[in-house]
Amino acid sequence: MQTVSIDFGTSHSGYAWASKELGSQNMQPGQVMSFLNAKQTWPDATGGTFYPKTRTCLIYDTTTSRVTAWGNTAAKKALDLVAADMATTLYIDRVKLLLDEKWADSEAGKNLLARLGKTPSQAIAEYLVALADVLAADLEAQDGRLVLPQFSHPCESVIDHEKNTTVRSTSTSCDGCSRCRPCGRRARNR
Repeated sequence: MQTVSIDFGTSHSGYAWASKELGSQNMQPGQVMSFLNAKQTWPDATGGTFYPKTRTCLIYDTTTSRVTAWGNTAAKKALDLVAADMATTLYIDRVKLLLDEKWADSEAGKNLLARLGKTPSQAIAEYLVALADVLAADLEAQDGRLVLPQFSHPCESVIDHEKNTTVRSTSTSCDGCSRCRPCGRRARNR
């Protein structure tokens, strides 16, 4: 079994995993790091440098209410938007802050998402589903199989660790990914 950790950050998010069960090894100090892996290269990273996180942002097509880009790719596309694209595109950055009632732009962001028929927790779930897809591909490439028995699917819940609360997202945020045990939907074709 592998241990996976996702860092859902305000501005950037990423993940890491242990390639072995660390508790079952007789390891010397310093050996632990040799079993840890983190995603180091992300599509559309700026400057071509290694960084273990991608941007926590989304782009929606306002005509379909679907995510068209996420992470660094969404941030890059947002910079390239022209006036004609603005009518059918919604860029949401730092979506995690929409859960914080004290954040000044919280209501404006919620209103933008509401025009798409979405809540902040649904947007967060869609982001985490995209992140989990990349994570699953990395784990499959590592050893040819995917075993995530303790992986909590983003459709099930979103954790706001600053408030130490759980925000339930609705099942409409899930479109039936292959890992979706909690909502029971069928896997989508890829």
